[in-house]
Amino acid sequence: MAAAIKAILLGLASLAAGLLVAVGTGLLVGRTHWAQRKLGDIVTEKATGALAGKLTARDVRVSGALDVCLKEVLLQDPDGNTVLTADEICASIEALALPKKEARIRSVSLRRPALTIASVEGPDGKSTTTLARAVAPRHPSPPKPDSGPTAWKVWIGALNLKDGSVRILPALEAEPSFALAGLELAGATARYSASGASARLGLTGELTAPGALPVALDLDAQLAGGAATGKAELTELRLRLGQSGFLAKGSFDLGARKAALQLRELVLDPNDVEALVPRKPPPGERVGPARPLLGGELRG
Repeated sequence: MAAAIKAILLGLASLAAGLLVAVGTGLLVGRTHWAQRKLGDIVTEKATGALAGKLTARDVRVSGALDVCLKEVLLQDPDGNTVLTADEICASIEALALPKKEARIRSVSLRRPALTIASVEGPDGKSTTTLARAVAPRHPSPPKPDSGPTAWKVWIGALNLKDGSVRILPALEAEPSFALAGLELAGATARYSASGASARLGLTGELTAPGALPVALDLDAQLAGGAATGKAELTELRLRLGQSGFLAKGSFDLGARKAALQLRELVLDPNDVEALVPRKPPPGERVGPARPLLGGELRG
């Protein structure tokens, strides 16, 4: 679960940079009726020039000074594997500095986004994902130590998501090892740069693999430094799967691979455990109701 959440968050940070290329292009040229008719093609051309993958939008609408909507969005990796589809992605931008790669976004809304991340082998023979290949720069700069998935600095004041889904596949065409559906998110805030990040959100939906359970996640977290060597502070993490769940806070030294995690309000429902890991109980075993466990502290 933790690996899945990390993959999703880092992947979305990378994806944000790709979408900002499209949004920025739209805002720069979408000021006439003719331009708005042609904007889908222009966005496709500019995004494809910046990304290793292919980002297309059937239609782009610009309104006001810095408001833009992309309709029927499709992102594919260089081999044509679908990574993201969305009926609509809209952004209201407070300030955008393309040369500095900085964006202050008042609000972002996504309608029916579907994210699929599959593990694949890259051209260099190393393990990677379709998402990482799709949002990689077409003309990469020399790598810098722990520079993060994107050089953009992004601030989002309100992130809203309607009827989203996520699938993580161990290989192309394989059944998902982790999947969420019916995702709803309202009023989340986020900040990202290569030197740090923060997020505060409340997410609800349905876990569909492994098992089928309702899920709810409340997160308030900060990262100082890069994604591989920085230090993360977990102010609050409340996770609920079915009738099971926990409340946690802690800190993580990602470079030293050390963590301190405090758990409270831990509840395990045997029915939820069986939904995730089906098993046949031994003869005579009785399955009782859920009951709260004592809070504790784990260190590693």
